[in-house]
Amino acid sequence: MVQLTEDMIVARTRVSNMASVKKLNCWGADLTDISVVRRLQNVEMLSLSLNSLTSLSDFQHCRNLQELFVRKNQIQSLKELIWLRDLSRLKHLWLAENPCAEGNDRYRQTVIRNLPQVEKVDNVSVTSEERAEAMRFGINLEEEEMEDNREQRSMSMEKEIYDMRAESEGPEYEYRPRDLVQRNG
Repeated sequence: MVQLTEDMIVARTRVSNMASVKKLNCWGADLTDISVVRRLQNVEMLSLSLNSLTSLSDFQHCRNLQELFVRKNQIQSLKELIWLRDLSRLKHLWLAENPCAEGNDRYRQTVIRNLPQVEKVDNVSVTSEERAEAMRFGINLEEEEMEDNREQRSMSMEKEIYDMRAESEGPEYEYRPRDLVQRNG
């Protein structure tokens, strides 16, 4: 595990105050932990391609971020885009060559739909036609997240019902998700 540290940032930017960092280039450093970027409140450009990042969550604190380069990392799920949705100044995102982008026919449409402020995805400008297409065919990650949460709550309620039944009626009840059934002797 390689962690991005304040010392590394100072060495690369020659700026001692984290609030003064505007640009940071740490591509190819095999980084896995970049939590220190949360302290870069005024950063406008982050180049973190060719690392081993698995999440985009730390970037949500970079409110002035305009350009984010994270290609060739280990971002598995497009759901990670949720962390970028409130970055209103984000205009360029390069996420290609991550597992979430590989073999996904709706990758670009999903990025555009969920990050409508972005003007360039993977170094290709977003057209108005693409935006319209993205609204029709891109996956709405917010709805998907709400559905996942609904499903988890439902499973939790079913388990609670089972626990109450098992407590009052004994072990003849068997818990099976989405299907609480009485066991036949």
